[in-house]
Amino acid sequence: MSKRRFSPGFFAKVLVVGIAGSALLAAVMTALDWRKNPAGIFHGPDGTHWAIVGETFFSWFWPALSAAVLLILLAASLRHAVRRSRP
Repeated sequence: MSKRRFSPGFFAKVLVVGIAGSALLAAVMTALDWRKNPAGIFHGPDGTHWAIVGETFFSWFWPALSAAVLLILLAASLRHAVRRSRP
């Protein structure tokens, strides 16, 4: 019986899914913040302040990526444990 828990490309797939989901979440939240424009920090008469937009994107992206990867790995581990415990 093989002791290998996950397929060889599993961690690459987790990373790709985590990056895609995190980028989508960060883009949506940044767009909502840009549209709401609290205190005029995202755009004004002189145009969009791209440095603030970039900072906001990455302030959503990194925590979302960390959480997504950890949650996907936890779910996969639990699924594997449940499958293994079945007769």
